[in-house]
Amino acid sequence: MDKLLDSGSVRKAYLKACNICHPDKILKNDDPDKLYIANRCFAALNEAMNLYKVSWHIYLKTNL
Repeated sequence: MDKLLDSGSVRKAYLKACNICHPDKILKNDDPDKLYIANRCFAALNEAMNLYKVSWHIYLKTNL
């Protein structure tokens, strides 16, 4: 749990996950379902990171 409070480790895990499921890594002649899943996964990761950034900013403001 303590790793969740370290913004560096969260960013590292986010970048690793984005690298795995980035839609640009799907081949054009591959299954369209894979591209759809990659797009949705990438969008979910971006939304989660944006929420984390907002909550981290609020956490820092209230605890300083």
